[in-house]
Amino acid sequence: SDVCSSDLSGAALASDKSVYEGGIKFLVWYRGQSDLRFTNVTFNSPAATPFTFGKNANYESHRVFLTGCNIVGFGGDLNVADQVFIDRTNFYLTNDGWTALANNGGSRLSMTNSTGQSYYVLRQQMNSSYSINDKLSADWGQRFVWNAGQFGNIRDLYFSGNSTSNLGTRKTSKDPNVGEQYGWEFNFAQYQGYATSWTDRSMTFSNLPANLNGVYYAVVVDGQGVGQTRRVSSISGQTVTLETPWGVAVDGSSKIMLGNLAEGAVLYKNRIVGLKENRDRATDNASAGIILFGGSHDFVIDGNTIQQIRLPVSIWSLAQNDPLNPSLVNSMVQPSSFNMIVNNTITDSRRGIALVTAAYNVSADCGPTGTNVSLAGNIIRGNTLANIATSGIEAGYVRSWALWPTNQRIEDNV
Repeated sequence: SDVCSSDLSGAALASDKSVYEGGIKFLVWYRGQSDLRFTNVTFNSPAATPFTFGKNANYESHRVFLTGCNIVGFGGDLNVADQVFIDRTNFYLTNDGWTALANNGGSRLSMTNSTGQSYYVLRQQMNSSYSINDKLSADWGQRFVWNAGQFGNIRDLYFSGNSTSNLGTRKTSKDPNVGEQYGWEFNFAQYQGYATSWTDRSMTFSNLPANLNGVYYAVVVDGQGVGQTRRVSSISGQTVTLETPWGVAVDGSSKIMLGNLAEGAVLYKNRIVGLKENRDRATDNASAGIILFGGSHDFVIDGNTIQQIRLPVSIWSLAQNDPLNPSLVNSMVQPSSFNMIVNNTITDSRRGIALVTAAYNVSADCGPTGTNVSLAGNIIRGNTLANIATSGIEAGYVRSWALWPTNQRIEDNV
């Protein structure tokens, strides 16, 4: 049904077999439900996904509460769940679980006073003589929270008082491109072009694809009003209407991008501890503390403590292929703007804080024309960095075409 109220308290839910062994895929399955409360519940599913609360915009769950829970498994799946509140909950990842919490289009998420770690940590707590085995994937997990826009925009997230440790790729793992503790990945630009007419809240184009819907953001990436971001309320034919007016009027020189973005997140006083062996590896891996990998705006990253990470904090803008014309390789920009990185303490890490412009399609060495805004208005202030192996604060680009980050404020860091 579309409406469901469920309140579980003190329950112990368990499954020790995978779906391939006659077990189950999801320990708890709620999609399109509302008012779900799990209090002091144990989810014990080492070979399965502990829970899923959504699938896409047609199966969106609302008002989900996880309080005082212990969760063992591949990691939880929020998808597009809205208004999710997680407090004092411990995640133990198994079987190279790629993230403790996956969010693919949900908004209004709060996670506080919770922990994320690999399963072997729990095994050691139960048996002090337990030996860690790098070749045993069942004991390992990789990420804490991963946000991506497959099913929509993500906004209004809050993370505070959380702690992560012992997450990342194993030395014997086949995939080194994991290990980010908190990540946002947005390479979902759908259209980029110029309006033929406009008002303060609407724009009419001549070549919008027929399959666009109204759940996008509009970003001015070049020309008059560059750098502005607004949520789209509707698309009717060739006309795009915004929720709120532009602060600076657009005109015929304004290049507008439509796509899924992340907006408005706070990461405050979290503790992030990476794997020393991943920090020190000779080959690249995705050991990262907090990474905004394209299309992220209005974030506050404040007062966090980060240790033993290869790339502790980074903000990226991405260029991707044009969906309407794939031959235009890396021609569309997913900017990340107006984010704050302040008062964080970063120690014993390979690098410190980075602002990067990059191509999503790294096989091609061409990119956007004009002055497309990539990174603008980001602030790096009052951070403390110690025992950093390479660079403390850096701004740069990947691929020769990329645009150098401009209009950033970097000050009072030590």
